[in-house]
Amino acid sequence: GVGHFDYAMQSLNNSGLLNKLEDMVIKQKTPILGICVGMQMLADSSEEGTLKGLGWLPGSVKSLESQFKDDIPPLPHMGWNELKVQKDNSLFSSAESEAPQFYFLHSFYFCSEGPSEVIATTSYGFDFDSVASNGNVFGMQCHPEKSHSWGQDFLQKFSKI
Repeated sequence: GVGHFDYAMQSLNNSGLLNKLEDMVIKQKTPILGICVGMQMLADSSEEGTLKGLGWLPGSVKSLESQFKDDIPPLPHMGWNELKVQKDNSLFSSAESEAPQFYFLHSFYFCSEGPSEVIATTSYGFDFDSVASNGNVFGMQCHPEKSHSWGQDFLQKFSKI
């Protein structure tokens, strides 16, 4: 959900669940989906804080504002936007007749270390990585739980992984 990177990481670190989570995700290869700040926590680091991320999705988190010199669009990026599917996968198909529409609410975004992890991008003054994966680790900058039939379809497909 929505939140601050360091607060979310500190909460996870203090929860006593990190070792169990690492066992399930890294050793047992249980699929995991990080949504919004949850996706950002999967990264190596964030410009929003000083704590290390989980490092399960190679990349870093950057400020949307830092990408603009002039004409900064309204921040946070809030509302409906489309996903541009970059590669066919079990969650999305580039052959769909219309681009999936999802709800966004964020001021920071995930920037993948390489294109092989990127499933979809979104444009908000520039293209950013909005859905990415690394094996059984998936991240989504937008909110499928607020995205009506598109989100429902995505979550149903994810539940079958």
